[in-house]
Amino acid sequence: TLFSIFSGNFFLTVGYAAIIIFRFIFAKLSDDRFKFSFKKEEIFSLQGVFCEGEKLKMAVATLGAFTSGMIKTALGGFSLADLVGTAFCIVFCPAVCYLFSGYFSASERKGLRFEAGFTSLLCGVIFATAGISFFGISIPVFLSAALTFLLAKSRSAAVTSIFALVSIIAVEPLLSPAFAIAALLASLLYPRSKLYSICASSIAFAAVSFFSGGIELFAHSFPEFLAGAVISLPIKKEFCEKYLPFFGYEEARKTVADTQILTYREKRGRESIEDISKTFEELSRTFFELSDKNARIGIFDTRQICDRVCDRYCRRCAAQNLCWERDYALTLDTINKISAKIYKSGKVEMSDLPKEFKDRCHNAEKLLFDIEKENTRVLRSLLKEDKTRSFSVDYAVFSRLLTEALAKNEAEYAPDAKMREKVKNELAAIGFSADVIGVYGVRCKKIYAFGLSKNALKCKANEIKKALSKATAARCEDPVFEFADGGINMSVGTAPQVKINCSVYAISSKNGEENGDCVRCFDGKNDYFYTIINDGMGSGRAAAKKSAAAGIFLEKMLRAGNSVSSGVEMLAALERADCEEGFTTLDLFEIDTLSGKGSFIKSGAAPSFVKRGTKLFKIRSKTFPIGILEDVDAERTTFECIDGDRIIMLSDGVTEENEEPLWLCEFLSETDLSCDDAAEKIIREAKKHTLGRDDMSAAVITVSKIKELQE
Repeated sequence: TLFSIFSGNFFLTVGYAAIIIFRFIFAKLSDDRFKFSFKKEEIFSLQGVFCEGEKLKMAVATLGAFTSGMIKTALGGFSLADLVGTAFCIVFCPAVCYLFSGYFSASERKGLRFEAGFTSLLCGVIFATAGISFFGISIPVFLSAALTFLLAKSRSAAVTSIFALVSIIAVEPLLSPAFAIAALLASLLYPRSKLYSICASSIAFAAVSFFSGGIELFAHSFPEFLAGAVISLPIKKEFCEKYLPFFGYEEARKTVADTQILTYREKRGRESIEDISKTFEELSRTFFELSDKNARIGIFDTRQICDRVCDRYCRRCAAQNLCWERDYALTLDTINKISAKIYKSGKVEMSDLPKEFKDRCHNAEKLLFDIEKENTRVLRSLLKEDKTRSFSVDYAVFSRLLTEALAKNEAEYAPDAKMREKVKNELAAIGFSADVIGVYGVRCKKIYAFGLSKNALKCKANEIKKALSKATAARCEDPVFEFADGGINMSVGTAPQVKINCSVYAISSKNGEENGDCVRCFDGKNDYFYTIINDGMGSGRAAAKKSAAAGIFLEKMLRAGNSVSSGVEMLAALERADCEEGFTTLDLFEIDTLSGKGSFIKSGAAPSFVKRGTKLFKIRSKTFPIGILEDVDAERTTFECIDGDRIIMLSDGVTEENEEPLWLCEFLSETDLSCDDAAEKIIREAKKHTLGRDDMSAAVITVSKIKELQE
């Protein structure tokens, strides 16, 4: 509209003004929220303007073309040429409106309608500048040349040639062949050399334009063509691919369709897993409610358990008369509190007892332990008859496994924008470039580069590796290159920064019998390392069977990439469902080799030690073994491992229920534990200081920082 005003074209100005007025009126009338009002703020409100439907837009465009044509026909004396022109505009304007709508109303930058709309919009912009020049340079020829060279960088030769032919045909038809041939040469030669592309296309344009229109056409078009070519040089290919969305080939359309299908398949897969997870969760809740009704120890049964245990201790206690006669009210209130606590949570602490009771009763701690043990025994007998609670726990863990798998998948492909910029800068410093570079992952970073440039292929693998290690502040793997989609892609992942050496040794309490301890060291999925010591109740074949089953199950779970918490919960569920009596301790050490973070997970296990230089740290946990309590009773201790740390894990046969034997602390502090037989040294020393009544096992894990990262 502004162009028509400045150019003095009265008829175009009236037509454009009519279109704007008609669209404003129709937009207001088609808006359900609009009500007729004489209030100024409601009349001139722009809410809903230019957001009407596509058919209404085309109708308004037709009405505007008719108005403009009729004014021109009336003022021109109703000539036949004006009538034909008006009829042509009435047909042409809604068609162009339909094409433009394909671009402005598209929700995604893809599809034939969007491409056609964008093409018509660019051609319309070039046509609107017809007759405008700047310092003698024809603007439409300049724009057409610049857009042609930009398309040549990222699109096919056919698409570029067609656009060049169509964009200039309405402004200067004689230049159409010259533009089409120049565009074809520019597209074919651009992948080889920018200089060759511009030179060859410029020569072809000069020759064809001179042949088509002589020296005059050449003189008025070649400077503009050359200026458009030069102005397109600094614009990168990525910009063209993002803002000039032409596809052209059917193969490209097929690729887009396949990508869309793949996206839907991934989305459907995620929904299926989420549905399964919710199903397991609902089953868990249902089974738990059923079990809670059928296999719950009543409050009166809990009180009877407390009375029986108290009777065993109080009968031979010298303070019996004091407790049950003079301070009868305090004693009865304490027993009631113990019963309520056991009924509610299955466990009671010394801190729950009144101070007066603890001061008077010397057997209080043993009393609580026996009450918990008796309560657990009764509960286990109920659970053997009713398996619904075990089922509820199993389904709850299954639900968590699926949820954790989804969370890990999200974390693995989560984009890291800040790290991406660091990676791009470090790679650019060594001359490495690609069409697309992305960094994904939270714990383990993964760097992808698609469409490597020629300069990138000249970079050495070690240079790329060092640049990425500097950007991510972590050690990186060797880059992997592959051919895909007509180009070369690269992928690099972060590598472990520590290496692990494990020494294991175990002996049975009696020669010829099976060892009731089970010691396992193994690598898990996603760069984790695990060491497990399971100590079955007692010794011999039964204890060995119990500990071996627990060790094998945990190893399978952790090797598959499941979390320790889920694996331990499933192990506890299996122990509860096992009809055979017995339990097993759990002493598990997990280290993330990518970050160097270590964790102890203990359930009824003997204390462990961390030797750091000349210092010795003890890791202990007051928990029950797996299978005693209904719920998992395990504690996690996490710390940062450093270069040279020695992790010492022991079974209770080494310490003989003494958490800090003096001989052990002195031996661990003074002995070199860096050798492969470190665990054997500990066991042989233990035989000198113990009676050998229980199986003994030891594991020594040495943490070393990889030298490549240190450098």
